[in-house]
Amino acid sequence: MMTAVGSLEDVTLRLANASKKPMDGDEEADQTSENDIKRWSGPRFEIVSLVGTFSRDGSCHLHLSISDAEGNTFGGHLMAGVVFTTCEVVMGSIDGVNFAREIDFRTGYKELIPRQILRDENWFKIADVAKIAFYIMAGFSLQTFMSKPSKK
Repeated sequence: MMTAVGSLEDVTLRLANASKKPMDGDEEADQTSENDIKRWSGPRFEIVSLVGTFSRDGSCHLHLSISDAEGNTFGGHLMAGVVFTTCEVVMGSIDGVNFAREIDFRTGYKELIPRQILRDENWFKIADVAKIAFYIMAGFSLQTFMSKPSKK
């Protein structure tokens, strides 16, 4: 993800550091293991920043910062959003690199593992097809992820 601008009217974020593990002398800290998920439905927000990665397997990891009408800013892991007027997204890719996610047993999470893709004589033909499929998949994911639900 290189950059994004636009506005949203319904946003769900998983907030950073919402679950605290108690530190020495801090018996009152929240000991839950899940981060808080917060949804803002109704107010309109400007996209201040959107950063993250997409993988060839269709997974993504995006963090969003938004600001409200008074300039208050909120940010976290993007779970869902509905575009208000527009969302202009600029994405890039790195030839010869695959961004995969694999479980890291030290953290317990799927972590980003960039790997060089070895090239052979058929690489360029395969790469062109893979790029087209990736951009279609990423575009579809963003459209589905950021589009308004149908009203029945």
